[in-house]
Amino acid sequence: MIIKHKRGWIKIVEAFTAILLITGFLLIVFDREDLQNQGSSQKIYDEEQKILLEIQLNDSLRNEILSYNSENFPVEMESFSNALKESIITKTPSYLNCTGKVCSVQEDCGFGVNQSEEVYVQRILISANLDTYNPRELSLFCWVK
Repeated sequence: MIIKHKRGWIKIVEAFTAILLITGFLLIVFDREDLQNQGSSQKIYDEEQKILLEIQLNDSLRNEILSYNSENFPVEMESFSNALKESIITKTPSYLNCTGKVCSVQEDCGFGVNQSEEVYVQRILISANLDTYNPRELSLFCWVK
């Protein structure tokens, strides 16, 4: 009688081990997929940050952003000068669509467009040059083509 009970326990242990192996495999597969998604979004944020940093360090582009009249806020990318538009467009990787907006620091600078894809947003503050203290926020909105 003792031998019959051992076979039953062995089958239970085998089934439990099989369930653990399958569950472990599925967890590893889903975790890798999540890491790949996090990696691509980090890459997009890094690209946006590079674009914004180059604009922030360019004196003529900084002066242009600081010169916008606060009565016209928010200023959409279509109203940017050719130099600022080209700076954004030429530095944008081919796999992204990007648009920008200049807003006052006190107001919400949201995207305002229904987009079916995920929109990645980075912002910088451009506050002053040698002559003017006039804080502005430049937001860059990007999504995968």
